[in-house]
Amino acid sequence: MFLMEVVITVISLCFVMFVLLVVSPAKDIYSIFINIIYLLTPTILIFLYNYVGENLINHSIDIGVQVYNSNWEDCDPQLVQSLMLIIIRSQRPLTLTGGKFFLMSLDTFKNIMLSGWTYATFLQSIKP
Repeated sequence: MFLMEVVITVISLCFVMFVLLVVSPAKDIYSIFINIIYLLTPTILIFLYNYVGENLINHSIDIGVQVYNSNWEDCDPQLVQSLMLIIIRSQRPLTLTGGKFFLMSLDTFKNIMLSGWTYATFLQSIKP
């Protein structure tokens, strides 16, 4: 689900950026305003997905640290063993992925925005 949404969003961002760069006349403020709103909507949506993915990674790593910092020395051995399993499991963070192709993180958001801008400027450069 996230993969198709990201692909469609990158394509729509590319075309909206292209419209803002080339097609929209500078005089038509209403058209530019509508295109900027249309540009911001999928950008915010993709940002929220990536922000949630980044938070999931950070909080899943933080679980092991919090368990280690707890007062586990005074617990019974079976509970200590369970806490050690939690610490071991938290060594590999939980991730939200887009079709198992890429991680949803803020770095991915940056790459999505850069690729949308790159495609739009490429389309601008081949304009007849």
